[in-house]
Amino acid sequence: MDQQLAFAQFGSMPTNTQNRRRRPQQDRSRSTVEAIVDAAAQILEAQGPQHATTNHIAERAGVSIGTLYQYFPNKQALFTELARRFIEELGTATEESLESISMGPMQEVVPQFLHTLGRLHGTSPRLRSFLFQQPGSQVLMRDFNERIEAVVARVLARRPEFRDGNPTLTAQVVVRAVDGVMRDTTLREPERVHERAFIDELSRLVLGYLMLSATGG
Repeated sequence: MDQQLAFAQFGSMPTNTQNRRRRPQQDRSRSTVEAIVDAAAQILEAQGPQHATTNHIAERAGVSIGTLYQYFPNKQALFTELARRFIEELGTATEESLESISMGPMQEVVPQFLHTLGRLHGTSPRLRSFLFQQPGSQVLMRDFNERIEAVVARVLARRPEFRDGNPTLTAQVVVRAVDGVMRDTTLREPERVHERAFIDELSRLVLGYLMLSATGG
């Protein structure tokens, strides 16, 4: 997924007033914000957080340091906005993937979905690992998980094998298990989250639980 296009997709969404000094009301202002956010992402991914100073970000974005501070009061506010956008992008793509494959055989749709999720997590792994460690990311990920749990519960409720069970509880267990594995691996070994062998193992874990839940085991 193209990073700059993904950022542009979510650029007009509201953010916490503590994190933004000024809201970009005009096209030019929005373009400036996108340039700043893109520059920060590029530097973090290519060079790491030690190089992501506000001066370096402003230079890469082609704006003055004063212009950067018009929209982001400090570097942490900019990183929080980056985390919000990445997690929102991940949530939307995850929902779309779940809905598109929801009614196929579980032995096919579970690995298919998890491989898609692995590719999403594998996008810009260095940047994603850094953003998951930001102070505001915990709340963002909690909201993300609740959003995905609701989608998974809805998908499971449509499947005949889960209609006599508890799709909501099953969805909570699955999402929290997958989130724990994916997030811990992203933090510790970000390059592994899209490896086929890793995703195949995770698929066996999820599929085994779902098959037991479907049969009441």
